[in-house]
Amino acid sequence: MSEKTTPARRITKKQRTSRKNTTFGIGLTIALWALLILIIASIWALFISGPARLHDEQTAKVRQTIEEQVPGIEHLSECDFDYVTWTGNTADTLYWFDTTGQPITTRELSTLDYNGAREKARTDYGMEAETVRIAYGYSAPVYELENEDKILMLDYDTLDWVYERNLSNARTD
Repeated sequence: MSEKTTPARRITKKQRTSRKNTTFGIGLTIALWALLILIIASIWALFISGPARLHDEQTAKVRQTIEEQVPGIEHLSECDFDYVTWTGNTADTLYWFDTTGQPITTRELSTLDYNGAREKARTDYGMEAETVRIAYGYSAPVYELENEDKILMLDYDTLDWVYERNLSNARTD
């Protein structure tokens, strides 16, 4: 029995040169770069600027809700401690609001005592406060005192200790 063999297929010179010089051209390269730029722009819009815009919209909505409830409110600011709250005041009242813009509590503006809070921080905690502002602690209004090394929160009504954080340990200077 003899085996029948098939001869190997021969590639012509024309076929060899046409394979070697095959390119996809500049058009495909430009299209791939455009696709890459489009993908990066889409990711940027969805994952980076999207959440920032959403936060800005939510903040504007809460601000509008507060301003509708308390006409003439001033010095409206967002505080982020245990959870997000808002503080502001009118000519005679201090207000604290929750994250939806609903009132948590109020105090008469005449009860505001930044100097008393500074003095308490100086005498009891050895802290010279650079800034003092009102905020909301775990469950009550607080004075938030801060300097280069420390954040201290004192209860608004009693000036009792609520929270303290040493910032010098957190820094990597």
